[in-house]
Amino acid sequence: MTHVLISVARTVQTLEIVAAAGAIRLSELSTALGTSRPGAFRIAQSLVALHWLSQGSDRRYRIGPGVRALGPERRAPTPPSP
Repeated sequence: MTHVLISVARTVQTLEIVAAAGAIRLSELSTALGTSRPGAFRIAQSLVALHWLSQGSDRRYRIGPGVRALGPERRAPTPPSP
């Protein structure tokens, strides 16, 4: 059985929710995550600090440049398996 840290799962879930929404308010994010607004705020602000999310002047969260930097055009070639 694979063990998943709840904090990592919640972070990935947050990114998936924001990516699907395009832009999302904190109240919508907390509802989608099934967590409190303060909990959703802490996750979102941590991701903003890491540039994985950005927050516009409309206070909505969007996918940030850190996630976009992981895109296929920026990925290094995968070395062949031995």
